[in-house]
Amino acid sequence: MKKWWETRRLVFNVYIILSGLLCLITMRLLNRASVNFFMAPFLLFYLLLLNIGYTLFYILFCKRVEQDDINLIKRKFNGLVIGVILVDILLAYLIVTTIPHH
Repeated sequence: MKKWWETRRLVFNVYIILSGLLCLITMRLLNRASVNFFMAPFLLFYLLLLNIGYTLFYILFCKRVEQDDINLIKRKFNGLVIGVILVDILLAYLIVTTIPHH
Protein backbone atom coordinates (compact mmCIF):
# COMPACT_ATOMS: atom_id res chain seq x y z
CA MET A 1 0.00 0.00 0.00
CA LYS A 2 2.82 2.38 0.85
CA LYS A 3 4.42 1.82 -2.54
CA TRP A 4 1.15 2.68 -4.33
CA TRP A 5 0.79 5.84 -2.21
CA GLU A 6 4.36 6.99 -2.88
CA THR A 7 4.06 6.38 -6.63
CA ARG A 8 1.15 8.87 -6.61
CA ARG A 9 3.23 11.64 -5.01
CA LEU A 10 4.27 12.96 -8.43
CA VAL A 11 0.63 13.02 -9.57
CA PHE A 12 -0.26 14.86 -6.36
CA ASN A 13 2.46 17.44 -6.95
CA VAL A 14 1.44 17.96 -10.58
CA TYR A 15 -2.17 18.64 -9.56
CA ILE A 16 -1.06 21.02 -6.83
CA ILE A 17 1.38 22.90 -9.05
CA LEU A 18 -1.19 23.22 -11.84
CA SER A 19 -3.88 24.47 -9.49
CA GLY A 20 -1.41 26.89 -7.93
CA LEU A 21 -0.38 28.23 -11.34
CA LEU A 22 -4.02 28.64 -12.31
CA CYS A 23 -4.62 30.60 -9.10
CA LEU A 24 -1.56 32.80 -9.72
CA ILE A 25 -2.65 33.50 -13.30
CA THR A 26 -6.16 34.35 -12.11
CA MET A 27 -4.79 36.66 -9.44
CA ARG A 28 -2.58 38.36 -12.01
CA LEU A 29 -5.43 38.72 -14.51
CA LEU A 30 -7.63 40.29 -11.88
CA ASN A 31 -4.70 42.60 -11.14
CA ARG A 32 -5.57 42.53 -7.48
CA ALA A 33 -2.45 40.91 -6.14
CA SER A 34 1.17 41.58 -6.78
CA VAL A 35 2.25 38.31 -8.37
CA ASN A 36 5.99 38.23 -8.97
CA PHE A 37 9.10 36.14 -8.51
CA PHE A 38 9.47 37.24 -4.90
CA MET A 39 6.63 34.86 -4.10
CA ALA A 40 8.70 31.84 -5.16
CA PRO A 41 10.18 31.07 -1.71
CA PHE A 42 6.71 31.14 -0.16
CA LEU A 43 5.33 28.91 -2.89
CA LEU A 44 8.13 26.40 -2.45
CA PHE A 45 7.58 26.42 1.31
CA TYR A 46 3.85 25.85 0.72
CA LEU A 47 4.64 22.93 -1.61
CA LEU A 48 6.98 21.47 1.02
CA LEU A 49 4.24 21.75 3.66
CA LEU A 50 1.75 20.05 1.34
CA ASN A 51 4.17 17.15 0.81
CA ILE A 52 4.68 16.79 4.55
CA GLY A 53 0.89 16.78 4.87
CA TYR A 54 0.70 14.14 2.12
CA THR A 55 3.00 11.86 4.13
CA LEU A 56 1.17 12.53 7.39
CA PHE A 57 -2.16 11.82 5.70
CA TYR A 58 -0.87 8.38 4.72
CA ILE A 59 0.41 7.70 8.22
CA LEU A 60 -2.81 8.80 9.94
CA PHE A 61 -5.49 7.54 7.57
CA CYS A 62 -4.12 4.95 5.16
CA LYS A 63 -1.46 2.94 6.95
CA ARG A 64 -3.98 0.84 8.85
CA VAL A 65 -6.05 -0.06 5.78
CA GLU A 66 -5.93 -3.67 4.68
CA GLN A 67 -3.84 -4.53 1.64
CA ASP A 68 -6.82 -5.67 -0.41
CA ASP A 69 -8.82 -2.46 0.06
CA ILE A 70 -7.15 -0.45 -2.71
CA ASN A 71 -10.46 1.23 -3.56
CA LEU A 72 -10.57 2.90 -0.15
CA ILE A 73 -7.02 4.16 -0.60
CA LYS A 74 -7.89 5.51 -4.06
CA ARG A 75 -10.90 7.33 -2.64
CA LYS A 76 -8.77 8.82 0.13
CA PHE A 77 -6.15 9.92 -2.43
CA ASN A 78 -8.81 11.54 -4.64
CA GLY A 79 -10.36 13.26 -1.63
CA LEU A 80 -6.98 14.58 -0.53
CA VAL A 81 -6.20 15.99 -3.98
CA ILE A 82 -9.62 17.63 -4.29
CA GLY A 83 -9.35 19.04 -0.77
CA VAL A 84 -5.93 20.59 -1.40
CA ILE A 85 -7.07 22.08 -4.72
CA LEU A 86 -10.05 23.64 -2.93
CA VAL A 87 -7.68 25.07 -0.32
CA ASP A 88 -5.57 26.55 -3.15
CA ILE A 89 -8.64 28.18 -4.64
CA LEU A 90 -9.75 29.49 -1.24
CA LEU A 91 -6.31 30.97 -0.55
CA ALA A 92 -6.26 32.64 -3.97
CA TYR A 93 -9.74 34.06 -3.34
CA LEU A 94 -8.67 35.41 0.04
CA ILE A 95 -5.57 37.00 -1.47
CA VAL A 96 -7.55 38.61 -4.29
CA THR A 97 -10.22 39.98 -1.98
CA THR A 98 -8.04 41.14 0.92
CA ILE A 99 -4.88 42.56 -0.65
CA PRO A 100 -5.43 46.11 -1.84
CA HIS A 101 -4.71 46.97 -5.45
CA HIS A 102 -1.12 48.15 -6.00
